[in-house]
Amino acid sequence: MSVKIEFKEKRGNYDKLVGKTEQLRNSFVVIGVLEKSYDTKYPGPDSTSVGQVAFWNEFGTVNMPERPFMRSAFDTNRAVIDRTRDKLLGEIVDCKLGVKEGLTKLGFMMREFIQRRINMATSWATPLSPLTVKAKGSAKPLIDSGLMLRSIDFEVKE
Repeated sequence: MSVKIEFKEKRGNYDKLVGKTEQLRNSFVVIGVLEKSYDTKYPGPDSTSVGQVAFWNEFGTVNMPERPFMRSAFDTNRAVIDRTRDKLLGEIVDCKLGVKEGLTKLGFMMREFIQRRINMATSWATPLSPLTVKAKGSAKPLIDSGLMLRSIDFEVKE
């Protein structure tokens, strides 16, 4: 008895995978206060940029403690981010999802995590000083006018 084995190469799928691998290598998502809104100014005599305020809050200053809303959003949600990234990568490799679509889903998720972290700042961030509370009329850290919160965004780069 003889056995005949044939292999059929599905070149189209291989070519798609190679193309997606190359596209993945050159694609990423940027999340946070992006360059397009970095120079947006807060109203008032100082007209400080939203990017500068975000930086001061994230890393602190000599007169202000750090309130790392971006870093802590990543750290707090690391397991979910890793699982989602792996799931999306599998869908991209299986040609069920485009690279841009996968990174867009990741961007939406991360923007939500950062915005949620800002909204929950009273539960984790260093409280505002009594002078700051008196000046702004609120004890909620990271939110004054909501401009920084609204400036959190993402952009897919290919």
